[in-house]
Amino acid sequence: LTWQTATETNNDYFTVLRSTDGLSFSSLTYMEGAGNSNSPLSYSYTDANPLPGINYYKIRQTDFDGTTDYSHIVAVEVHQEGRQDDVVVFEHDQHILFHLPGSSHSGWTYRVFSLSGQLLTSGSIPAIPGGNQYKVDVSPYNGQLLLVSITGNNQAVREKIMVKD
Repeated sequence: LTWQTATETNNDYFTVLRSTDGLSFSSLTYMEGAGNSNSPLSYSYTDANPLPGINYYKIRQTDFDGTTDYSHIVAVEVHQEGRQDDVVVFEHDQHILFHLPGSSHSGWTYRVFSLSGQLLTSGSIPAIPGGNQYKVDVSPYNGQLLLVSITGNNQAVREKIMVKD
C-alpha cells in the first residue's frame, strides 16, 4: 500500500487496516505521522502475510486529539497455489470485477440481481486482449448488496457483493 499526504496538521499516526469481507477490519500496523508538514509526504506498507482470496485495505489517520479520518477501501486479490484457474468475483470502487482463468477469455456471461431477485444488469464478457479481468459499473447501486452470477467454461460462480464507494 502506498499513500501520500499533501499537507499534515496535527497528524499523530496512521493505522493500516485489513478485512476479508470489506466490512469488519482489523489493525495490521501503526505508522507515525509527521505531525505538521506543508509539503507532500509519502508512506508505504507491505502486508507480509496477506490472506488467501480478496484482502480489503484502508488507512485510518488519527490526529493528536483523537480525531480520525479514513481512506477509501482498496481490494487486492491474493492467489494461492492452484487458484489461477478459479473465477474470482469482487467489488472495487463501485465496479464488479471478474477475474477469469488465463486459459479462457470468452464465452462468459454474467447477471447481477438485487436481493429481491430483480435482474439489474447482464451481459456477455468479450475476449480480453492481453488480460483476464473484466469490470462492470454498478455505481447506481451504491450501498446495496447484490447477487452476482457468472457462467462459462463449464463453471458457475455466485457471489454476494456489497457496493461501496
